[in-house]
Amino acid sequence: MPMEAPATPASVASAPPPPARRRGRRAFIVLAVLSVAAIGGFLFYRWWHRGQIETDNAQIDAETVPISARIGGVVATVHVHDHERVEVGAPLLALDPAELDARVRQADAELAAARAQLASALAQVEIVKASSTGGRSSATAQLDATGATVRSTTAQIAAAEASAARARHDQDRAKIELDRATKLFGESAITATSLEQTQAAFDAAQAALEQATAQVAAMREQRRTAEARVAEARGHVVQSAPVDAQVAAASAAADLAAAKVAGAEAALDRAHLDREHAEVKAPIAGTASRVSAHPGQTLAAGQPFVVIVSDEKFVIANIKEDDVHRIAPGQRATVLVDAYDGTTLAGTVESISPATGSRFSLIPPDNATGNFVKVVQRVPVRIKLAAVPAGMDLRAGLSADVTIYVK
Repeated sequence: MPMEAPATPASVASAPPPPARRRGRRAFIVLAVLSVAAIGGFLFYRWWHRGQIETDNAQIDAETVPISARIGGVVATVHVHDHERVEVGAPLLALDPAELDARVRQADAELAAARAQLASALAQVEIVKASSTGGRSSATAQLDATGATVRSTTAQIAAAEASAARARHDQDRAKIELDRATKLFGESAITATSLEQTQAAFDAAQAALEQATAQVAAMREQRRTAEARVAEARGHVVQSAPVDAQVAAASAAADLAAAKVAGAEAALDRAHLDREHAEVKAPIAGTASRVSAHPGQTLAAGQPFVVIVSDEKFVIANIKEDDVHRIAPGQRATVLVDAYDGTTLAGTVESISPATGSRFSLIPPDNATGNFVKVVQRVPVRIKLAAVPAGMDLRAGLSADVTIYVK
């Protein structure tokens, strides 16, 4: 078998490189090109966005106003429902006005009584002044004073009768609660303790009614006594006395009666104000949410029963702490809401929070602890939206992407 001739140096130099070497060279070239393109793209991105701060840690927000009744009472009517649109001044809830009307009548009667007492005190001043002249003028003035006392007692009787009417209303309501509790206890729906409490409330209301009735009787007896004093005053004669001291005491009594009139007027104004507060109205325009009141329910003063979400929406963008120094109010911003992908909203930086978001959490972080780990904090930035396109229903809490143009 013939042997092959050995390869000469010239033949070795002219032979093509192996396929594996050619593939490795091409891969290196491709990798180098891709690296240069990536670095160039990154540098171009940094150059293009050099005057922008972007974050996807943002959301739509709105003012939420919890609404509560300024006075307590039983709910009569609820005018609003969940997710219902309300305008400024729209009625939201009405309380039962029966007890409030009784308070108004009581305050009115007490004011009449105070005014009658003032008239009596002023008449007493005239009596003391006239005592120096003696004779019939003093007896006449005393007769006027006793007549004013009769009128004052009459007014007090009206006040006592108003209190009795209120106590009767409380007893009727307590009787209804007792009957309902007795029925529920028979159905094993409530405990014996609850029934006993309801019975105690009824007994207290009944005792209050009896007390108010007794007060009416006592005031009527006082009026009969005052009428007897009117007859007695007709027989009085002038008696000498230190006129200056008596005049000073009578004037002080008149000042006290005038102060009581002012207090009664203030109480009447408060009663009228409470009566107006029986109807709760919307303070802002927005959408109602979390309605928790129902007819027949007893609301305490200050107990929230609905939350109104304002129509005016804004954006809260949580910016990294190392970018906050570049942001200032008035800078232009764009907002892209995730729920409306493709729609960009224009906005303006309105304000910057004085603290990071973590400082307002229920348990703020304490960096003095031993297991402290430094993390980048975020500062809330409020962005005011310039205009919202028609048909775009922004809702508080929706996610958004924000770009702030710092240059």
